Amino acid sequence: MIKTLYVKLTHHPIFEVMGIFSIKPEQVILVVPSEIDLNYDPQALLNSIRKRSHATVLLQTIDFSNMDIVHNLLSGIRDCDGFLLSNMDAIEDLVLFKALSENRNNIYFIESDGDLWHMQGSKIENIPTEALKLDDFFESIGAQIIHDEKKFYVHKSYNTILTWISDHYEVWSSVKSILRSPALTKSVAESDSISVQKELTAPADKKAFQLWLDFLYSENIIQIKRTSAKIIIHFSHHHFKEYFMKFGMWFEHMIYTLIKENALLENLNTGVLFSWDTKQNLVKNELDVVGVSENRLVIISCKDTTSISEHALNEIALYSDELAEDSSIKILATTMQLDQVHLIARAKTLGIHLLHYSGDGDAFVHALKALLASS
Repeated sequence: MIKTLYVKLTHHPIFEVMGIFSIKPEQVILVVPSEIDLNYDPQALLNSIRKRSHATVLLQTIDFSNMDIVHNLLSGIRDCDGFLLSNMDAIEDLVLFKALSENRNNIYFIESDGDLWHMQGSKIENIPTEALKLDDFFESIGAQIIHDEKKFYVHKSYNTILTWISDHYEVWSSVKSILRSPALTKSVAESDSISVQKELTAPADKKAFQLWLDFLYSENIIQIKRTSAKIIIHFSHHHFKEYFMKFGMWFEHMIYTLIKENALLENLNTGVLFSWDTKQNLVKNELDVVGVSENRLVIISCKDTTSISEHALNEIALYSDELAEDSSIKILATTMQLDQVHLIARAKTLGIHLLHYSGDGDAFVHALKALLASS
């Protein structure tokens, strides 16, 4: 067993976290380079590691541009200790690796795909890695999940709703257009109700809307009151109102459920709100569907609208870069085919995969399986 593992921190520490959990040393010294800005609080990383490791964890700041200081650090490394590296981009990293090799120290190097290698002299071996959990990606940089929607979806009513939507997808598409029309549908302030104009434009829309009302009423999800001009719909819980009125919540639930039922991702979550700064907890960021695939973070943004902007693509890239850098898998799932050439080009540039849901769950699952297998 490695007694003390020295870990040189980088801008994105998730693979250092994986290496620590996999090597299982008795003590960890997180070596903070003084010459670079890590963009996260090393103390938050220390706290995150302590939650899942029995090792003693310490912080030590080192100026890696000063070789006298570096050699002094290396002189204290014993045969029973090791040094974990995850980056060879800077000249300081190459010099450090060379010095460790010359001293025949235990060197551990973890690659961007998660492969962990142990090197000592001429010996090289691959080390099995410990599985990362979803919280590791957030907590290692001081972020924290503060809310999610999956707790609602354990209730039977939501599975019943989702099954109805899947079985009546064309009907649901008509209902959505009514619910999203400001001229037809209004939210009743400070209540769990909405009002819908009786005079719908097309007979087909009227039929579709009545089918939806009949279904929800039969499941005791709504109560209905009719006036001469309006239909007042009262939902039995405020979350049901959000589910139908908030753009895309049903779609997030659909994608989450398809992934869950087919066990495509681990640590799956949906409707995730998280904060970068757990001390102030002011800015709340949202991830529609998120999980882990073979130690890679998977972020899926779900858009049930034709109004997809370049900003939405940039947001996916920003979140994935901050949480996992290049190792993450980024996906934009849509209910409508994305046909804007500039958006398709932008998504490709950012490494965002595009998946279309047409109402066929099996086809979506097949496409997602293929994407995960090839990424």
